[in-house]
Amino acid sequence: MSVLSGRVITLAVDRGEPSAALAILDWLERAAGDRGLADLHLSADTSEAEWIRQNGYSLDEARRSAVPPGLVPMHKTLAGSGTDRPWHIRSARPEDCGGICAAHIESIKALCAPHYRPEHIEAWLEGKTPALYAPLLAKYRWFVAEESGRILGFGTLDAADAAAGQGEIHGLYFSPRGAGRGVGLAMMRRLESIAIELGVRTLKVNGTTNAAPFYAKFGFVTIARTTHRTRSGVELPSVAMVKQLDA
Repeated sequence: MSVLSGRVITLAVDRGEPSAALAILDWLERAAGDRGLADLHLSADTSEAEWIRQNGYSLDEARRSAVPPGLVPMHKTLAGSGTDRPWHIRSARPEDCGGICAAHIESIKALCAPHYRPEHIEAWLEGKTPALYAPLLAKYRWFVAEESGRILGFGTLDAADAAAGQGEIHGLYFSPRGAGRGVGLAMMRRLESIAIELGVRTLKVNGTTNAAPFYAKFGFVTIARTTHRTRSGVELPSVAMVKQLDA
């Protein structure tokens, strides 16, 4: 099978506008995919390599010696070009509760724990069983990232006030297996797309402290430092953020 590749020549964006950089990179990927390209290559400044990696790019060892000092060669396999990613995003089903619960617990233990005190994590995990998620699946719009029958993570959208233009992300968690592979990027795109279709213009999230930089890359703005109360009454530090969606 022949594989067509493309290369990003220049991507220059104001450092104060991370959402603009993400939008431009997204557009470049879509344009490349529309033209049948299977891979996209770029050479990132060392200061930008981490956020690019978080959006599904990996180190391109074969090109390391060919790029100038201070740049990091990276590449990404594009979906929809005959070399699709092994995971996909779909609507959650009642039988996913076990997988959702497992991914949620893994995410809290591995990705959130370094940013919270042990007593926070203990309270956060208390009572998390598959049965807890069944009524929530009926209440909100849930989506899961699935790979070979295993749930990598989930995203939850509350659009009950969509008629008033209001929506809220109630959860966006991924196990370590889903981190750094573009899964979060794809899930956020899905949630925003569904929100816009439903008429949401203002999208809110009360996110974990460790997730705030992720949301900021998508254009969410911090409006307050707040807390989230667990079922046992423990207050977990969180960040209230908001984004105005384009129709």
